[in-house]
Amino acid sequence: EETLVQAGSALRWLVPASEPGTAWRSRTFNDAAWTAGTAGIGYDTGTDYDSLISTNVQASMLDVTAALYVRLPFTVADASKVGRLTLRAKYEDGFGAWLNGAFAVSHGAPDTFDASSTATSSRDEDAAVTFRADDLASVRTNVVNGTNVLAVQVLNESASSSDLLFVPDSCGHPEA
Repeated sequence: EETLVQAGSALRWLVPASEPGTAWRSRTFNDAAWTAGTAGIGYDTGTDYDSLISTNVQASMLDVTAALYVRLPFTVADASKVGRLTLRAKYEDGFGAWLNGAFAVSHGAPDTFDASSTATSSRDEDAAVTFRADDLASVRTNVVNGTNVLAVQVLNESASSSDLLFVPDSCGHPEA
């Protein structure tokens, strides 16, 4: 099992001031102007998630917006050996994820995504700190040799939410 992204992985993030479209989800998007950080990302006005958050975005998000854009690059030496792909994530309240621009999975998210999207409901804090696993078989063939990107739109139920969390743990499993 090869871990592709995890807590502590490098990432780039942006709190959208306007609608950036969908290009940010692609592998080739230039995110050099975005802020660098490490996973997990979020904020907590209490103490529930403090130990999970490496990149705190509270000053940029709280009472401003419910949406956060995150790009997690990872390298694959031989894409033909990625037999199964799983995304495990701790999150609160919702998210949508794309692999090299192809939609992979969402939870607690609306049917369409834009800069003003919000989570469809609030997620229980106990559930938020437990990994949820999703099989990404539908996008496994999008993995390429070299640099790949897991793009995630993390969502709060509202801009005034007291916390936000996204901690990824995505694993590629070699062909059997």
